[in-house]
Amino acid sequence: MTSPIRERMDSVKTKVWCRYAPPPASAETFLAPVAGSGVLESVEVADGSTPDQGDLKFAGYLVRLDVDR
Repeated sequence: MTSPIRERMDSVKTKVWCRYAPPPASAETFLAPVAGSGVLESVEVADGSTPDQGDLKFAGYLVRLDVDR
């Protein structure tokens, strides 16, 4: 039997933005991230109210996650 995994978010490290558009040469009606459009900004904390930046849409945070077994 394995022991349970305990996760703890150590800290927010990066905010992420990107552009979204329909996939190239696709009849799909959804939007997908545009390759090469990502923008990263290092941060120490997140307040949950990160605005978009023009046509760059806030996509989320990259975080460091410590896992204890």
